Amino acid sequence: MSKKLIIEDNIGDFAPPIASPTFTGTVTTPAIIVSSETASTIASFDASKNVKSLPTATYPSLAELAYVKGVTSAVQAQITALIKGQTSVASSATPSPVGSKYENEYYLTALAEATATFAAPSGTAVNGNTLLIRIEDNGTARILAWNAIYEAVGVTLPLTTVVGKKMYIGCIYNSTDSKWDVVSVTQEA
Repeated sequence: MSKKLIIEDNIGDFAPPIASPTFTGTVTTPAIIVSSETASTIASFDASKNVKSLPTATYPSLAELAYVKGVTSAVQAQITALIKGQTSVASSATPSPVGSKYENEYYLTALAEATATFAAPSGTAVNGNTLLIRIEDNGTARILAWNAIYEAVGVTLPLTTVVGKKMYIGCIYNSTDSKWDVVSVTQEA
């Protein structure tokens, strides 16, 4: 003689099993084990709402995701801070640009010193870092001098400003020579 389990609903009638039940609210379950998927990968839902493991060849690994663990501010803001730096100074006898960012900009907006000697950029430069220097005087021509780390490549380093004219100097860091190669000098017409 076999025994059968009979399930009744709350009013005493027999309840047929539900093939695909739908739950609302919060459902708490013990561990969900999906034996057909790969362990230690990122899980997602496919179009049919089935749990699937994502292929690690196209998505970040768990180790890569661990790198961003603990990030407290927007990642883009942190990346931008590493990539680009800007400094603006009205006047200085020893202008000191920063060279440690991928893109560095130094603006001298109203040079009033009789002579401005550009210092070697601060920070640790990496091969290919760029430095853009913009110089404007205060209405009087000023003498410009350059640290030996600035090396003219196909251009001539400017030695004076031209009254009231903007000047741009473009540099690229060359780690082979440990020099800032000055590759462009442009002056407002």
